[in-house]
Amino acid sequence: MAEEPPAASSGASTKAVPARRPAGKAAASSAPRRRWPVALIVVALVVVLVVGLVVGGFSYVRWFAHDDVADIQGTWYLAGTDTPIEITADRIHLTDDVSYPYTLNTGDKTIAFSFSNLVGAGCYRFSLDRQQLAIEDGSFTGGDTLGRDIGWLPQAVIAHLQGSTLAPAEAAGKGLTLLSRTPSSGKAAASQADTATEDASL
Repeated sequence: MAEEPPAASSGASTKAVPARRPAGKAAASSAPRRRWPVALIVVALVVVLVVGLVVGGFSYVRWFAHDDVADIQGTWYLAGTDTPIEITADRIHLTDDVSYPYTLNTGDKTIAFSFSNLVGAGCYRFSLDRQQLAIEDGSFTGGDTLGRDIGWLPQAVIAHLQGSTLAPAEAAGKGLTLLSRTPSSGKAAASQADTATEDASL
């Protein structure tokens, strides 16, 4: 009798072929989704707001709150003395016979002046109450004065909030002139009047 051929392997015929997923969907489902925490977004917005307020307040006080050209005019006194100096729109009068022209750069907070054949330059700064003025001789750029005011102006604002006035410079010296709207004798009289008022209230 003829032998029957061996039966085909059942495992080979019944093996299932795995289904293939689109490559794009697989990559999309496996990639983690990044979500910014709400608290982090709020903190970032607050920081941006605070920085904006500080920069805006600094800019306003330094450049827009006052008119330097108008405020520098009038009678000043050398700090600690009764020696008057008259400043007009374009000249500084040391005496009735001695004066010299000047110009202000209110953006850079610098001053340029000339006397006979001599020329000079410097920077200036008002106290917050505009009753004191410091003029320093030298060559300064807008960046120089800005860097100085970044350190000085916050201290002046804090002093103002505490009810005092921070002088525009520590003390007069070589190349640094301090001016005040009030003569020294006037300050002494005001100080005596304040003392008398305090004694009377006790």
